[in-house]
Amino acid sequence: MNVDKVAAQAAGMSGALGLTFPVVLDPSGDLFNLYRIRNMPTTFVVGKDGMIHSVHWGFGPNDPPRYESEIKNLLKD
Repeated sequence: MNVDKVAAQAAGMSGALGLTFPVVLDPSGDLFNLYRIRNMPTTFVVGKDGMIHSVHWGFGPNDPPRYESEIKNLLKD
């Protein structure tokens, strides 16, 4: 989710980061408030059941392996 007011800025950031997934635009901040985002980035790990299984605030060098492990475990179900 991107809260930039200008779609071109959001697209520029996605391109600069090399993101290969869709980014939801939320210039009004409605989703930001609904999901109680505390800081950016915030990562939601969503299972095949559509439920949020974990939430991570911020990002650090140890996060990618943890995310990968969580996703692999969810894919086993």
